[in-house]
Amino acid sequence: MRAVWVGLAGWACASAEVDVLDTSAPFDTSAPPAAITINELMADNVGALPVGDGFPDWVELYNASARPVFLGGYALADADDPADASLLGPATLPAGGFLVVYADGGMSGATPSVPFALSSGGEEIVLYDPAGRRLDAVRFGDQSPDVSLARVVDGDEASGWAYVAFGTPGASNAGAP
Repeated sequence: MRAVWVGLAGWACASAEVDVLDTSAPFDTSAPPAAITINELMADNVGALPVGDGFPDWVELYNASARPVFLGGYALADADDPADASLLGPATLPAGGFLVVYADGGMSGATPSVPFALSSGGEEIVLYDPAGRRLDAVRFGDQSPDVSLARVVDGDEASGWAYVAFGTPGASNAGAP
C-alpha cells in the first residue's frame, strides 16, 4: 500500500511503502471505532490560523473516549479510497483531546500534516482506522474564507454541523458562535 507517513516535531513527509497496522504502539489501539472523529475543518484559511508564514487548511480530530488513543496507523484521505490515505504518524490523542492536522499539500512545513490541500469548493474527507476501515467522513460544499465547519457537539454525529467564524482549532466547539 502506498502511504505517506506524517511525522511530528519537524519530520519531513515522505512517501513510502508501509503497513497500516503499527504493532509497536505504546498505548492501547483498540479504542471503540467511533472514538476518533473528524470534529471540524477549515478549507479556506486565509487569515484565521497562521502557521509560520502561511495559512494552511486544517482538519481537527477529536477523541471522544475516556482513554488516550495512539494514532499510529490511522489515516486521512480526501477521497473514499484507503489506498490514497495519508498516515497520521506516531501521535497520541488524549482522552477528550483534539488534534489539528494541517491539510496544505505539505507546503507550510506545519506538523502534523497531510500531503493534500482541502478544496474550498467542497469535497469529502475520510478517516480510516489502522485496519483500513472507514471510521468517519465529512462531505462538505463551498466554504467561505476563515469559516470552519464544526460539529455542534464535539464528536457527536447526531448533533449536526454548524459554520463557525475563525473556527476553534484544537479546542471544543461548545459555545462557538
